[in-house]
Amino acid sequence: MDQRGSGHSTRLDCVTMPINITGSPQGNSFEISQVPACAHELEKKYGDLASFSITSAATDVATFISGFTNGLNTIVCGLNFGTLIVERLIHLSPPEVTGYVLDGFAGMSGASRDKAPSYSAYDSNFGEVGDAFLELCGKISECSERFVSKSLPATLQDVITHFDENPKSTCAALVSDSNRDWSSEPASYILRRALSVILPDASMRTIIPPIVYRLNRCEPKDIDLLKPFFKIPRQPQLNSSDDSAFVSPLLKYLVNYSEMWEKPTPSIAKMTSQESAVCNKLDLGNYRGNGIIYEVDKYWNKSATIPPQASVLLLSGKLNPVTPHKYAESLMEALIVEKKELITFEYTAHDALVSVSFDQGKDNCGMEILLSYVTNDGDLELLDKSCVEEMPALNMTPNFITQLLLLNTNDPYDGMHDQGLIDDVISSFSPVENES
Repeated sequence: MDQRGSGHSTRLDCVTMPINITGSPQGNSFEISQVPACAHELEKKYGDLASFSITSAATDVATFISGFTNGLNTIVCGLNFGTLIVERLIHLSPPEVTGYVLDGFAGMSGASRDKAPSYSAYDSNFGEVGDAFLELCGKISECSERFVSKSLPATLQDVITHFDENPKSTCAALVSDSNRDWSSEPASYILRRALSVILPDASMRTIIPPIVYRLNRCEPKDIDLLKPFFKIPRQPQLNSSDDSAFVSPLLKYLVNYSEMWEKPTPSIAKMTSQESAVCNKLDLGNYRGNGIIYEVDKYWNKSATIPPQASVLLLSGKLNPVTPHKYAESLMEALIVEKKELITFEYTAHDALVSVSFDQGKDNCGMEILLSYVTNDGDLELLDKSCVEEMPALNMTPNFITQLLLLNTNDPYDGMHDQGLIDDVISSFSPVENES
């Protein structure tokens, strides 16, 4: 379902502050100086912005279920950001719902402050999972044999340090120059962003060790291959026919800063005591205007009590940097219900229902579990989760398609850049003209 404020509902946006959805890894862009005018516009148009809150969205779902139920058991499933709405729906306790499925939990759940997710800790949480992924290289021979004298994490840190100390060195300049059209950041920052973009994808993250290996070596054959990888084109402005035209970045910002920001907010004294070149550059200390924010309600960060007719199924991956596994564990502890279960996938990169598969071309384990849950009307005792035990070990070797699309080579560590490879693959799928 589309959350109110997005999709085909009334899109939450500001005429006075257009937000450009870009292809840049830095995400969407807007002028900070326009925020006060946008806040005034939204207040005049909508009044209390709590009408776009998570509780309002959950109320929409409850109302829809009540009005259109077929009289049978109803199971609600949420992925990633959608888990916020599903968790809030549990508080509303619609009697028609007998099962709740949350895949990658991202919200406040009644856990203690040290166990509750906050948007302000997103980068550090993402980094923890990134570090865990890098460490696994040492346990896999095809990866560790490339990092004998120094581990993959240590090699990456060496590259970052070298970039910072020698910004005009060959590979540091390569990274910076390849992204000069959208970023003036140091090469080490751009490198971090590039790796973070591919970390949540189980196939693409296998390119991380070869990229680090080649940046550390930085020979001519590496430079030819790395240039296209770091050259990130800016996408054209989205038009009304694109699905992304129905996305509201402003809605995401509103919810994140209203419900996902750390509370209490650090004091002015604490924030001003930190020397920040970014804050000094923005010069927003004398901001005049309302915030684009709403007050949280009685359900915020409260443990949910599950009604007796319902159960809760949580799916989570330990290598999910977007919604870290530790928060699924916190929710599991906080939920007040006997009928609850957390199924953990050791190496899942992101949403289990989308990314967990035995192997390419085989069935999806996460989807198999969901099918079993729905088929058995949310009865956890009948849940078939046998596929979890059949999951393969972690693979850090890029498959042919991944190394072809991202590196244009047949050998991710030592091969040469060869544009002809992908051209040959594309031509092999092209229709053959009838010569008769």
